[in-house]
Amino acid sequence: MASTSPFGGYKRIQFSGDTADNFEKYNPACRPYEPIAVRKANGHICVKMNCTAEDMPYNDIPIIWDQDVAERLESDLAESQKAASDAKQSETTAKEYAKNAADALTEVNGKAAAIMECTGFKFVINAADGGIDIVPTETKEENANG
Repeated sequence: MASTSPFGGYKRIQFSGDTADNFEKYNPACRPYEPIAVRKANGHICVKMNCTAEDMPYNDIPIIWDQDVAERLESDLAESQKAASDAKQSETTAKEYAKNAADALTEVNGKAAAIMECTGFKFVINAADGGIDIVPTETKEENANG
């Protein structure tokens, strides 16, 4: 039986540990609730644990934490946060463009109304060069006198 400290509980909790190659090669039986620190070929650590009340072979025990997975998740989170920030900026920019377009349309419509109020001439788009020609119009007086 493990010795206990005067402060209560065990003096230390020991993890089983070895390389992934050795654990996979020998596939040892792991005790109930035994945590296992595994050094992978790339030097990173994963932790497995026998979560049952009976001995289980190492290869059947689930991974409860993996350094590679944790780093990938952290990287994915950072990329997702940047993408969300970029999307928010794009949304803000799109709203600004939409507001500018609406303001420009309002201004153009206002000017078009002013042009329609002018008498004696009209604006005509010249299909040949895409320009705008000013064309005099007949007034009611000229029609009556003409």
